[in-house]
Amino acid sequence: MEWWNDDGICPKRPLSCKSSDSRLGKDPSVGGVSCNDKGRVNELDLGSRWQKNSESLRGTINLSSLLHLEFLEYLDLSYNDFEGTISFPSVVNNSKLSRLDLSFNSHLHMENLHWLSPLSSLGYLGLSGIHLHDQTNWPHSLSSLPSLFELKLKGCNLTNIYPYDKNVTLSKLAFLDLAQNNFNTQLPHWLFNLSTELWFLNLSHCNFRGQIPDWFDKLNRLSYLDLSNNLFHGPIPSNLPNSSTIQILDISFNDLSGNLPKSFERHFQFLDLSHNSLSGDISNFLLSSAYISMPFNKFEGGLPHLSHEVKILDLAHNSFSGSLSPLLCHTQNNHKNRLFYMDISSNYLAGDVPDCWHNWKELYCIYLGSNKLSGEIPPTIASLPRLHLLDLHDNELYGHIPWSFHHSSTLSLINLERNNFFGSITNWMPQNISFVNLRSNQFSGNIPSQLCGLSSIIVLDLANNTLSGWIPHCLNNLTSLVTGIWNNGLTSYIVYDGGVVFTFTFKMTLSLKGQQLDYSKTLRLVRSIDLSLNKLCGEIPPQLFQLIKLQSLNLSYNHLTGKVPDEIGMMKDMESLDLSHNKFDGEIPQDISSLSFLSDLNLSYNNFDGKIPVGTQLQSFNESSFIGNPELCGAPLKNCTEPEEQKQEELEGGDEDEYFWKSLYVGMGVGFAVGFWMVSGSIFFIRTWRHRFFRWFDGVVDQIYVIVALKCRNLNDKGA
Repeated sequence: MEWWNDDGICPKRPLSCKSSDSRLGKDPSVGGVSCNDKGRVNELDLGSRWQKNSESLRGTINLSSLLHLEFLEYLDLSYNDFEGTISFPSVVNNSKLSRLDLSFNSHLHMENLHWLSPLSSLGYLGLSGIHLHDQTNWPHSLSSLPSLFELKLKGCNLTNIYPYDKNVTLSKLAFLDLAQNNFNTQLPHWLFNLSTELWFLNLSHCNFRGQIPDWFDKLNRLSYLDLSNNLFHGPIPSNLPNSSTIQILDISFNDLSGNLPKSFERHFQFLDLSHNSLSGDISNFLLSSAYISMPFNKFEGGLPHLSHEVKILDLAHNSFSGSLSPLLCHTQNNHKNRLFYMDISSNYLAGDVPDCWHNWKELYCIYLGSNKLSGEIPPTIASLPRLHLLDLHDNELYGHIPWSFHHSSTLSLINLERNNFFGSITNWMPQNISFVNLRSNQFSGNIPSQLCGLSSIIVLDLANNTLSGWIPHCLNNLTSLVTGIWNNGLTSYIVYDGGVVFTFTFKMTLSLKGQQLDYSKTLRLVRSIDLSLNKLCGEIPPQLFQLIKLQSLNLSYNHLTGKVPDEIGMMKDMESLDLSHNKFDGEIPQDISSLSFLSDLNLSYNNFDGKIPVGTQLQSFNESSFIGNPELCGAPLKNCTEPEEQKQEELEGGDEDEYFWKSLYVGMGVGFAVGFWMVSGSIFFIRTWRHRFFRWFDGVVDQIYVIVALKCRNLNDKGA
């Protein structure tokens, strides 16, 4: 399909200008055509990225025709599905085009980049997402654009970053994005001789290797540097952060080692050193970046100090030791602390949780799990006015949960798994709680009916405690598990000075489907109840199966009895069901075969009997899902045909016996009547016949007796 004719006119979208047309660029949500004061087309925006309620455009495009529009200055065709081949145009009358964006038209093919050379005024060029694997001399082609200040070649499948004409430089280049290519080489020298104006440089996901060079200090206007997800190794150059202009530095996901340069104390806006092998003691550092991400390294010793400017702090998965106090209790300007997100999980921190939380009133998320913390939870944590998430799992904490949590209007997720807490499970829970993980503690007593009033719960894990009593009949009041509607958003956005936006999501590790699974990205999609490994008794209340949006239910290792209610067939979203190691009896409900999403099932070690319901889902599980039920049969266990055949044989044998006796009785009756009238008359009149008759009759009686006796013995043997 041809969209453009020789005059650059789109038949289905004719280019026209009206005095009321908006100037493109002022409002990115407005696209279309814009004209200059003389009514000539100077801006054409058909990009789909910012268009509201519009689909991507498709079809073959003739770029040469568009470039014939001599007053055209702005051309944006990005985020569409155009196709065709772009080569050097035969005639180009346009020398005014300053912005050209063809990004993310994956079906466009470019034989080379020489067609760009006549565009001497081009300042912005976007070719991201276009396959340029064959362009081995692309640096030379682009060096012919003296006005170029912004170049985007992200995800173009480029493999060659050489050669480059040293006599030509892109002296005005300020923005360069080469991310997500596959260069597999060291950083070339010419890359840092391009321009003294360069302030944005993205070289992430490019398979660059070797050491990070020390040339970056020459780029004295560099504000954004992203070298993440490469193969760099060795130490961080000491002069890397020395540039006074750097605001965003990301060197995560490499193999960097050695100590952290002292210069990293200087204020950055964004600092990401995560997923490297950096080490050393930074307890004397005063970190001041707004965003600090240093997880998955080998830092050791005590925790560093924080400036009141820090908003995001992630030091997880290191080897920090000692107390939390230096970080939490010895900060400057306590009343101005802006810390919003703190993750120091998976370290070796020990001692009590300090009672300094009144200094951190902006805290939204606290992750302190997988350490060696002991003592009780200080009540001041519960008084934090913005706290949404508290994760203290896998420590040595003990005692009652502070009742003051009940008054929190913001707390949405609490994870206390694998500690030594005891007491009641509900008198402290806040009304808006949605994710509760109290697994592997020492909580005891009944599950109180107050739990049913927590209508926002979508994940409830009370497994491996000593809870007893009945399962409450009011669980159908957990309305988020009935309707599937849950309004507490998990994703938060943090906007820093300069317009940079960072996002994060709640994270939690849950025991589902017999394994520990990380739900950092999909937690908001999980619907689960786990009451396993307790001392619960009684029958399953049918109301439980009104939670039709529940995806995982685990009631294993309890003392539950009775039949499984037929209402289980209502739970159409069920993916994992574990009722094993209880005392359920009766037949497995037939409706369980209608659970079409069921991928994990365990009904083993109960007292189920009868035949396993027939259904594609149930027969796909192996016998381990049903073993330990002696009276249960059918695939995948032993088949049920043997007892049925035996019953049929008994029925058939009974029919044969009944037929024998009926035939015997009828034959005897008829024979008696006929014989009586034939014989008795003769016997009555002939004397000699009377003697012969009685001798014969005695013999017949003896024969009948023998036949009947043998038959009865055979029947008795068969019954035995």
